[in-house]
Amino acid sequence: MILKLIENYWKKVARGGPDECWPWTGARTLGGYGQISSGTRHHNKIARALATHIALAIDGRSRPSARHVAMHSCDRPGCVNPAHLAWGLPVENMRDMWTKQRAGHQRKAAAAMDSAAAELAVRTARNHKLSDEDVREIRASTERTCDLARRFDVSWTLIDNVRRRKARAEVPDFVGTSNVDDIGRVSRETA
Repeated sequence: MILKLIENYWKKVARGGPDECWPWTGARTLGGYGQISSGTRHHNKIARALATHIALAIDGRSRPSARHVAMHSCDRPGCVNPAHLAWGLPVENMRDMWTKQRAGHQRKAAAAMDSAAAELAVRTARNHKLSDEDVREIRASTERTCDLARRFDVSWTLIDNVRRRKARAEVPDFVGTSNVDDIGRVSRETA
């Protein structure tokens, strides 16, 4: 079965020179990454594998853990040249995305950032869509929820949850205060 998978894999690779991108000619995910049937079934559906993962495995670089993703040095999702691929954690992939200014809807912000700000953005983006300052601004705002959602490029549900402290309850309303009670409000003795 593995030999069949490798054989099918090579049928869908447009191999070029060692430094060129090798485009995947088979099926792709919505994000443009190559995918191939692994030849097995999972819950009565055909299991698929990412072509980049197969490329790295064929090159002798097995996946270190389930958390690791294939990172492209060429920034082309359809490329399967193992010379352009490396395993990395999602946070490393995010850092790479920010430093190369290929962050999609965040591209404008990335273009204006220096490396220290980009590093901060990576740490923030790892767990939160909104910075602490954004959270304080949302809580203080009288704007409509839908307008804030559009401005911060997040869902209106997130804006509503931030306002009701169901999300980001750990962020105090005022800079410099650290005493936050169970529901995220600033304690009376520090206000």
